[in-house]
Amino acid sequence: MAPLANPSSEIVDHILAAARVRLAEGGFRALTFRPLAQDCGVTVAVLTYHFGVKARLVEDLVAAERAIDLAAHARFAARYAPLERLEPEALSSILEAWLEEAAGPWAITSRIFAELLLRAGADPEAQAAVVPWIEERQAFWRAFFAGRREAPEAWGLAVLGFLTDETIHSLAQGNLADYRLLRRMAAERLAGGFPVVPPGLAQPAMFEAAVARLDPALALPDPGAPAELPKGRGGHIARAAAVTIMLDGADAVTHRAVGLRAGAAASTVAYHFQTQLDLLRAGLATIYLVAQDRVSLADGLDPRIAVAVGTASVALLASRDRALTPFAIDLRRQRGVNLHNRLQILGAEGRRFDLCGAQALSVATLGATLLTYAQGRRETDDSLFSWLVGDLSGN
Repeated sequence: MAPLANPSSEIVDHILAAARVRLAEGGFRALTFRPLAQDCGVTVAVLTYHFGVKARLVEDLVAAERAIDLAAHARFAARYAPLERLEPEALSSILEAWLEEAAGPWAITSRIFAELLLRAGADPEAQAAVVPWIEERQAFWRAFFAGRREAPEAWGLAVLGFLTDETIHSLAQGNLADYRLLRRMAAERLAGGFPVVPPGLAQPAMFEAAVARLDPALALPDPGAPAELPKGRGGHIARAAAVTIMLDGADAVTHRAVGLRAGAAASTVAYHFQTQLDLLRAGLATIYLVAQDRVSLADGLDPRIAVAVGTASVALLASRDRALTPFAIDLRRQRGVNLHNRLQILGAEGRRFDLCGAQALSVATLGATLLTYAQGRRETDDSLFSWLVGDLSGN
């Protein structure tokens, strides 16, 4: 896109700085010209002069954010340059260090990347902005593993998937000691190649105790329970809420928006689901029934993509609204339970994939699903899952 003018760099930098905070804290819906102009102390005409349209503003903002991200990754890589091999203990520590940075000093960049990632599947402009950014991160992790572990491309994808999903949850839950413990155990399992004898902290009893302390018992659908959706119009609305979560994000779930998708008045939606939280929970419960192959969605949505996008969207929203943190926690746990049951069916259970191992596997593979969906893939790619389940041996 050609420059619209030769604007003052000071004004442009000021606008971009305000825009990145607004996008990080409120998402794309908060990034509109009038409130942004108020934040900057300028008129809408000034924003229009320098950026023309919102798409140009987003393009410039993402370009600046990618430069920040590349510099941060370069500093991170330099810190570990002396390591010739990435043994499991070293790798798990590196993953933890990266997540600490991602949810701490890099939090604004992490939020913007997550916003783009979760919108890209349904928004061509977001997809155009995030695809080069994904490719840069993929290249970084391939290079990071090159010469240090066998199969650097596969390892790079597995780690990028793990970090992508876990970063979003860390933004929401990183201040919780038991969540950090679960995150550490998942990193150990992934780094070790899902060993038969779990390393360090990643013991089944440790994992289950930490989960029990965190689990808010929100009663999301259990894989062994009968499939239950509200009957009639209520079930139709719950499905519409699920599709809204996946395509538009958890913050888009309102009575009006879901009603438009369901072909129902907002008052009808409110009759079945009184509060916005009730409606959000109905959509999430539906997504889990879909993931368990017990309920189907319209729109041809891949159930694992629905779970990946839906749960990450709720976690990102929970990072802004702490009342949703228990939902994000329970969703993260339930994904591991779902995958654990799938592994049993596939005959890949055993000590390698107890609940802790299944949780680590779900984080890596669903994170990779987020990345491929944002890049335009509409069906789940099982190649990473197959490699992780069948071929890892702690290299």
